[in-house]
Amino acid sequence: MSPHSSPEESLAVNDLLDTLSHHIRREVIYHFEQTTTDTTVTLEELIMHIESEVELTTREELEVSLPHAHLPHLEARGWLEFDQRNEDIQYYGHDDAEEYLGELTSIFTD
Repeated sequence: MSPHSSPEESLAVNDLLDTLSHHIRREVIYHFEQTTTDTTVTLEELIMHIESEVELTTREELEVSLPHAHLPHLEARGWLEFDQRNEDIQYYGHDDAEEYLGELTSIFTD
């Protein structure tokens, strides 16, 4: 990604950075990408994982913030689908995330 990227590329990078700007959303993505081979988990399973990994959060905070803020945010950006009726989370990932993250890393480490 050059400094003169197209408007579409710039918007995609902005969306990605916004999505990754919160540590809880990063932990959700990390869980699916690195700690499980399942693409579907329950909200309870996700809460248990994040609760064990993120010291600065409580179960009560996760019970509120995941279904009302972070999962809808990730769903709106196309990363996953959250079925509020049965509390299942279906993870899809992001096709361009690895490419954009690699490019961003090279920008900030060069």
